[in-house]
Amino acid sequence: MNELSWSRLLAAAVAVALVALGVAGAWDAAGPLAGGAAAVVVVLGAVLKWWDGAAELAVRLLRVLFAAAVGMIAVVGFGVVVHAIVGPTSDAATDTYADARARLLLGLGVATVVLVLVSLWYAWTVPGERRSRGWVIAAPVTAFLLIVVAGPLLLVDGLHAGKRPASASAATVAAPVPAKIDVRIVTGAGGSSVGAGAATVLEPAIRDYDVRFSVGHVTRPGGPVRWTVRQSEDVDAVRAAVRRPAAEARAAARAPTAAPIARPGADPLVLLLPDGLGDRDAWQRVAIAARAGNPAGGATTRTIAVLPDVDPADEARQARLRTWDELVARGAVLTRRDLPRGPVTAAATWLAAYGPTVKRDLALAERFRPVVRFDEDEPVPHLVSVDALLERRAVAVCDDPPGPDERCDAAATSGADLASGGRHLRIRVPPDRALDEPAAAAMYVHPVTVQDAGRSTLYLDYWWYLTDNPVDVGGGALCGPGLVVDGVTCLNHQSDWEGITVVVDVTEQPEAEGAERTAPAIRSVQYAAHSDVVEYRWDQLRRLWNADPAVRRLGIWPGPGAAGAAGERPLAFVAAGTHSTYALPCSGTCRQLTQRSLGDGERDGRRAWPANARERCGEHACLQPLPTRQGGATPALWSAFTGVWGEAVCVWDFCITGTPPKAPGQQGRYRTPSHSSGTVDARGRYVARP
Repeated sequence: MNELSWSRLLAAAVAVALVALGVAGAWDAAGPLAGGAAAVVVVLGAVLKWWDGAAELAVRLLRVLFAAAVGMIAVVGFGVVVHAIVGPTSDAATDTYADARARLLLGLGVATVVLVLVSLWYAWTVPGERRSRGWVIAAPVTAFLLIVVAGPLLLVDGLHAGKRPASASAATVAAPVPAKIDVRIVTGAGGSSVGAGAATVLEPAIRDYDVRFSVGHVTRPGGPVRWTVRQSEDVDAVRAAVRRPAAEARAAARAPTAAPIARPGADPLVLLLPDGLGDRDAWQRVAIAARAGNPAGGATTRTIAVLPDVDPADEARQARLRTWDELVARGAVLTRRDLPRGPVTAAATWLAAYGPTVKRDLALAERFRPVVRFDEDEPVPHLVSVDALLERRAVAVCDDPPGPDERCDAAATSGADLASGGRHLRIRVPPDRALDEPAAAAMYVHPVTVQDAGRSTLYLDYWWYLTDNPVDVGGGALCGPGLVVDGVTCLNHQSDWEGITVVVDVTEQPEAEGAERTAPAIRSVQYAAHSDVVEYRWDQLRRLWNADPAVRRLGIWPGPGAAGAAGERPLAFVAAGTHSTYALPCSGTCRQLTQRSLGDGERDGRRAWPANARERCGEHACLQPLPTRQGGATPALWSAFTGVWGEAVCVWDFCITGTPPKAPGQQGRYRTPSHSSGTVDARGRYVARP
């Protein structure tokens, strides 16, 4: 065989191999429809390449189009090869914008060369009698125009309209995230010992709020409230005023009765601290007076009364305690044992931000905290604390869109430093050794209680943050150089928010004589996977874990008859790269549960998140509530930031990664944690809800 024949054979082998990889990758990454279409293109292209027909012009036009299509499929195959060499990563966490753009341009250039060469090869190797220079040149030119120029316009403007970050303009006004709380504490004549002697160190969940305290005292039943502290940030002075009103009786007698004026945008809370069960009607008048001066005449003010603890066996005092419920139509009546830990100022902040049941909710959230298991080859095996990133000055707010001239604020040091409005976060991820520290690990929870048909259901909506979403499905077929059309062709992006929702029945059953009180129990678990949420019954999950050989080999489920904490924490298997969460492990070729035709990352569960073990966290709380306001009703601080968490570097709508996600407080699962897209039947098949 002569030299020319060998070169042609080599060129044909390379082109055929790339096309074959492209077809296989498209099939695995985008499903049989895309893979089948690619296969049809290749087959028809082969037929047209050597077909002797009469309609020569039509055949030549089709050959040009198929040359472009085969070239594009070869680019997909080239993406698989690059992905296998480089590995899955977004690199946005460590690149500068200039470096990322340079890599993108290099990738686009190489992909364009592959596209042109393969389409040129296709056109050039047509049998000689039908080959002409004009048609040969038309093939790569058509491929370039269709794929590089027209493709992004059709995909982005047609399929992805309105989803990309808008450009910042002069009219865009940065709006600080909600962080203000105004607390008014009212005690009786003898003061209050609530929170006395507790430590003043604030936990991450409450330390970033901008809280102002006012303290008032009632010297006679139903009498006017005398305000001795007004809108103060000095927590020590506030605690002293709450504990020792008698020592300040003379000052209190001269103190003004006009309630402090609430700050614009602040969430108001009135905390009543009666010294006994006392006169409920008198304290009702006090509550009305304490709410004055707040927005809408006090209509938006939450009122919480904290009463002395009552012995459950004392039926008379229990009955009197229940009469206080009428006092706080918008709020709650608690006893001291229901208060969050810490001094009275910390307890008030917890109640204002997270609601009156925060102590119970977080205790149950810790009790039922998921056991997270990664795939052995997971490239991003860290659930990262947002507070740890802020403390390391790794987060800055920048104007949209990302670019070399974008304006960025100074690095944020707390969740209150962020400001929304045509903006995104620039995140510089610390090295792995820093993320391995216990203080850098965190899982978040958003507890939501729903009352329905006499039942009380607590949705423990768990979220976790990963710094990257390096998709490896289909060998990275649609994530190669020149193939990433923002949010359309590839799911690679910086940052990732994932999780599951544990559904707990917290209904308080009437206690029959001699019967034990019904304890809260898990009813079901909802796993978030891509755009779907799949619900399993708790008894169903326990049977699956008991029967699954892979789970048994891992030794992470205690088996039949397990009791206590060992059998109360759901298992969560995280797919490599995509980080979708599943109830069962999978090795080898793994598919999405809701769309079996689509691939997903392996999830063998062989790598544990170190903070699964509570002792690994030490003094650091590995479970934190997502920051909220208005008693847990709406997101606050960094969860209220409306921009995306990261940057997508793009040139002509071809990007180095896709668009990053937004904070949990801006996502659908957060807004409706009770929603699931479907369930799983006894045979393990997904059943979509109507």
